[in-house]
Amino acid sequence: MAFRTYPPELDAKVLEQFKLDPRPAERTVVREFNSGVTAGLMPLKDFSKRLALKCVEADPVVGLAFSLPEGTDVPKAIKESQHLWVVITADQYKLQFIAPNVKFGSYDLVTSDFPTEVIAIQRRESFRVPAPNDRTLDLVISGSFSSLVEPRIFDIGFQGVGLEFSAMERMQVGTIWSNCYFSRGKKSSESFMLQVKNVSDVYNLDHFRVGCQLLK
Repeated sequence: MAFRTYPPELDAKVLEQFKLDPRPAERTVVREFNSGVTAGLMPLKDFSKRLALKCVEADPVVGLAFSLPEGTDVPKAIKESQHLWVVITADQYKLQFIAPNVKFGSYDLVTSDFPTEVIAIQRRESFRVPAPNDRTLDLVISGSFSSLVEPRIFDIGFQGVGLEFSAMERMQVGTIWSNCYFSRGKKSSESFMLQVKNVSDVYNLDHFRVGCQLLK
């Protein structure tokens, strides 16, 4: 299934802040499942093993039902786990919970008991999401280079942004860009400051990635 799955957030303060009360938790899970969203299913401690499943049905008494795409190879670490993380990335928040007593049945159906604790983490405050798929959102860095630089945005959040540069534009951690702005079509945001927090090589030698924090 061509769907990007995300690991759960595990910071204790975040989990406590965004934990839903029992009744809102039930309503939220049922609403998401009724909309037919796709969820990521993964072991409690190994997030590298993930499945993308379609949410079919949720009932606080009966439990949860997922649909496994036909022919999907289920990793052993997932199939042998009784409890698995479920992560649903919606437009406004990341919904996550542990599904107890997971069972892989016939007809590509996966079931579990209803979760006892549900976390709905506000997207903009606590984690990043990919940039728009249409690649129409640009970040312009003006005045810090000999010419305008427009790196590719690969993720974005409330406190920062992830960028991909060509190899000829390497820079150091701690670098501050004082005149940056977002551009989409003919519209531009107000300018802001970014500080380089980390620099890492990626899958080829021609590009590298930079994690930046929004200042002020």
